[in-house]
Amino acid sequence: MCYQGDGWTVEEKQPFPLKVRDKRHVSMAKLVLGRGRETLLCLYTFKTGNFYTENYYLHQFHMMLNQLARRTTGAALVRITTLLRENEEPDEAVKRMREFSEEAVPHIVRCLP
Repeated sequence: MCYQGDGWTVEEKQPFPLKVRDKRHVSMAKLVLGRGRETLLCLYTFKTGNFYTENYYLHQFHMMLNQLARRTTGAALVRITTLLRENEEPDEAVKRMREFSEEAVPHIVRCLP
């Protein structure tokens, strides 16, 4: 889903380092999106092999390096999104997303190239 194509506006974007349950560090980005009175919180990362980045161009560069080195070029976008509840503070949603991501991301990425 393209958020902007669906009418969402990016209100904030910043790095979101995540240390997951298996002690791995995953470089993610946090987006705060707005559409009318609704607010979405989105965490995402691009994965190429064991490399994680929130930067699309760096992700593409690593895919190219892998192809030149004849390594796997499999890649994935991992995106986790939640709608802020009515009267919920953004920090509460961030805490909820962090707790979920710390547990879920190791299971998700285990299934990816």
